[in-house]
Amino acid sequence: MVTILRSAQLRLQACAPSTMPWFVCDRAADCHSLLSAAVDSGAMFTVRSSYERTIELSGRQRKLWATLRRQPVLGHIEGLVPPGEERIARAARLELRAITTNVRIRNRAQGERWERLSCVRIREVGTTPTGEKPIEWKLLSNHEVRALSDAKLVLLSYTRRWRIEDFHKTWKSGACKVWSALNSGRWKPSSVGPQFSPPWLLESNDSKSSLEPNQASTPAKNLPEKNWTPRSFSPRRANTGSATL
Repeated sequence: MVTILRSAQLRLQACAPSTMPWFVCDRAADCHSLLSAAVDSGAMFTVRSSYERTIELSGRQRKLWATLRRQPVLGHIEGLVPPGEERIARAARLELRAITTNVRIRNRAQGERWERLSCVRIREVGTTPTGEKPIEWKLLSNHEVRALSDAKLVLLSYTRRWRIEDFHKTWKSGACKVWSALNSGRWKPSSVGPQFSPPWLLESNDSKSSLEPNQASTPAKNLPEKNWTPRSFSPRRANTGSATL
């Protein structure tokens, strides 16, 4: 993963030197090697937190998740939750809390380092069906969170990961045949699989799914990329491991 991060950054420097990348990774990236590489790269990043890390706050060492739970609520958003194998479809109400402080990154082989990071906690409140666990994500980022708008931006960055998964799903479902036909000059819409459009061209904002709920629905082709949000949340169960880093 570290190699992929560095390779992607080199390509961006060659093809789009004025672009500031924002890397987005799931829980497997919450480790010393990748967090260190992300910090050293100078790029923006968001990583889903997997471990109860140690932080430094007011001159004392504390636990990240425990401290985060005690932070004031910055605000709330709504998101549409699709039905799943163990999940009931609903409009979920999510509260956001955040903290920005020095976080310890360490392992036995590479030692430890302290970096100033933000952690945003997104948790469902008041809408969880009986028998289900509330939706919850904890996101590490080097984007400094000072207000609700900053926390929403970190959450928005993480939702981009789902678009990549949607792209792969669309690609595997037959879009690759269309791409092959386009490249070979054999494109016939009536005979070669489903017509392909990247998933980010197929969705638009609405008042339930948007991280900016007051924004009116806008056609996809006219919507600036920075305002895009996923049509629905598709969470995975939170990691509840007790390892301390």
